[in-house]
Amino acid sequence: MANNIVPNELKNQLMRGVVDFDDDDFYVALCTSACDAVADNTKRGWVTFSGDVQASGFETTGTNYTSGGVQLSGTGVVSAGTPTGFQQHISADNVVWTGVSLTSYGCIVYRSTDSLLCVIFHLEL
Repeated sequence: MANNIVPNELKNQLMRGVVDFDDDDFYVALCTSACDAVADNTKRGWVTFSGDVQASGFETTGTNYTSGGVQLSGTGVVSAGTPTGFQQHISADNVVWTGVSLTSYGCIVYRSTDSLLCVIFHLEL
């Protein structure tokens, strides 16, 4: 089961209509177990990928892994549940890293504008 953390800044941007899951560009980057060691409340205060993740050395490094991760495709909002549309989640096409040699513990999803969307740990790979 994955543990998801949604930064407070994303909640702010959603309320202001800044994030568009159909038209914005999103990226997913892999992160280390050191990132998971940071308290959840601290991660909720994170704002940018470059400043809060990369600058702190939390992004995974390894053979054939490109810093900043990869761009997601096929992103959009999916409605489900009862009553109709009760549950909303973000969907994207599967991401594959080919020929990489690394250790990763989770991932970070962020917008091309550098703002964080979520931090996910305990991935089932």
